Amino acid sequence: MRRRDGVSLLLVREDSATSAADGAVAAARALRNALAHLPGEAAAEVLVEEFP
Repeated sequence: MRRRDGVSLLLVREDSATSAADGAVAAARALRNALAHLPGEAAAEVLVEEFP
């Protein structure tokens, strides 16, 4: 839904939103595990590139 006075709204089914949240949690865990295997400086560089 496009709004004139603010950010647009997106309506989704609850089961779709839940599966998207599950995917985000899985991605966060994968990132955590990947960063755990990188040297500290390399992990910091990767994060700074994405989150300046």
